[in-house]
Amino acid sequence: LSPDPRWAMRPAPESLAEARDAWLRGQYTQMQRLIDEARQDDPHVPEAWILEARSAFERNQTDWIFSTVNDGLKHHPRHPDLLGLRAY
Repeated sequence: LSPDPRWAMRPAPESLAEARDAWLRGQYTQMQRLIDEARQDDPHVPEAWILEARSAFERNQTDWIFSTVNDGLKHHPRHPDLLGLRAY
């Protein structure tokens, strides 16, 4: 019995690691560009949605938080981190 490929662990795109570094440095414009790159590389990577929502939370952009989390949940309806962000 082979595992379901939808749940296989894939490495996050390299641009997502760079986006996280940009976020930690407070370079939000660069972070957003790199997140968009990561979504182009792999549109099904949940970490892109999570990072974007957390950065919006940090900047108190509530509309952007809800929009990002809901868009992420369309792609990953049972992802625990996205569900947690929506509940918060």
